[in-house]
Amino acid sequence: MKKLKEVKNALRIFTGGLIMLHGLWKIIHLAEYIDFVEYNFTRFFIGGEILLSTGANVVPFVELIVGVLLSLNICYKKTIIAGIFLSFSMSVFLIAGGIYPKLIYHGLVLVLLSTLYTYTTPSGVSRLMRQ
Repeated sequence: MKKLKEVKNALRIFTGGLIMLHGLWKIIHLAEYIDFVEYNFTRFFIGGEILLSTGANVVPFVELIVGVLLSLNICYKKTIIAGIFLSFSMSVFLIAGGIYPKLIYHGLVLVLLSTLYTYTTPSGVSRLMRQ
């Protein structure tokens, strides 16, 4: 059972680190990321270029925060839910834009977060940690 706890903690730290580094990469290249979002997704928003630009500015920081919180095991269940929502919504945009190669990252993150969520009790405490 102890081995299972170690695997779950390693999975949590790996997933949090992956999300955190992805957000950090977007922050470092924020101008390029904003241009990418505006170029590929403007056609989905009628007159919503300001909303799209604001979202492109905010998402990398939210992604960084979710990754840090998950790595540090803070607000565990809420962080997982926020990460699933964030990755799912970004996946929807990528599918709508026809940018399928970038779905590999979000698919991996969704699988990892779903696995972590599966081993979480309703109170937010890991099922493996309670045993």
